[in-house]
Amino acid sequence: MRAVLAAPGNDEKPEKHMTTSTSKIVLVTGASSGIGAAAASALAGAGHHVVLGARRVDRLAEVVDSVKAAGGSAEYSELDVTSLDSMKAFVSTAHERHGRIDVLVNNAGVMPLSPLIMERTDDWDQMIDVNVRGVLHGIAAALPLMKAQGSGHFINIASTLGHEVVPTAAVYSATKYAVRAISEGIRKENSDIRVSIVSPSFVESELIQGGDPGTMAWVQGLADKLSLPATAVSDAIVYAVNQPDHVDVSELVIRSVLDAAA
Repeated sequence: MRAVLAAPGNDEKPEKHMTTSTSKIVLVTGASSGIGAAAASALAGAGHHVVLGARRVDRLAEVVDSVKAAGGSAEYSELDVTSLDSMKAFVSTAHERHGRIDVLVNNAGVMPLSPLIMERTDDWDQMIDVNVRGVLHGIAAALPLMKAQGSGHFINIASTLGHEVVPTAAVYSATKYAVRAISEGIRKENSDIRVSIVSPSFVESELIQGGDPGTMAWVQGLADKLSLPATAVSDAIVYAVNQPDHVDVSELVIRSVLDAAA
């Protein structure tokens, strides 16, 4: 899938975004809703230029319009994280336009839960494709560019379920454990690249979709009691991005106090 910049008119060449000495070019996947959309708004509000990617371009356009209305700087491209070609196009298009990629927020994720005995293998495959391969595709696309420029920052969205396994969440937990392991691998292999893992618990989003209906109804009930606003996570992302270059915020775990006390 080819990444298509949301430029003002199909025949117009987009102007290169001008940044200050402290603003960064930040790419966000899964940016059409939830944590991704909140992160885009928060990062733009902090003075960074954000490039949003997701499959639902109509929703991306709405987020970009909202960011611009608030005085921020943003653009969007169509993106399917399960496709390496799509991810490479998304990253390379932004790099060609701006001359650098400072941060990639690997946020896209899915969570169709069910007991393993139900053998919902299509759901398992989807979680592996989006949650694990999607992150790896982002790394494959952005890491060489970051290495060439001598700096860069990956922010990989994991989960509190990447720290523990609960019934019905075995495969989802496996994908989030994988995100944490992959993130640590980048850190150990590259002293010039920053890596931050953000592990939220229940957050207001569209993540509770698909899966076994009975399981997901139970999960929704928990979420109704424990969910934090997406801004709780987007604020953490901004915090990690805004640290000095010599500071690596390795991991942030974010949950409701009610969840933490359970």
